[in-house]
Amino acid sequence: MLFGDKGWAEWQAAGKDLHSLIAYPLFVDPEQGDFRLRPGSPAAQIGFEPWDISDVGPRPFPGNPK
Repeated sequence: MLFGDKGWAEWQAAGKDLHSLIAYPLFVDPEQGDFRLRPGSPAAQIGFEPWDISDVGPRPFPGNPK
C-alpha cells in the first residue's frame, strides 16, 4: 500500500498520520453483518470504544402499522 510514493513506515517517518493504525479490526462475523469487535481488537489501541448498536436501523414507529 502506498501513500503518495511512500510505504506506510516511510509515510509515518515523514511525520504523517503518526497516530493512525492500519490493521484488521477483528470483527466478530462481518460476512453475516456482525461488525462488533472481538476482544483484543487493534481498534482499542487508537481509543475506539464500541457502542451499543442494538437499537440502530429501521424499526416500526409506535402507532404506525407499517
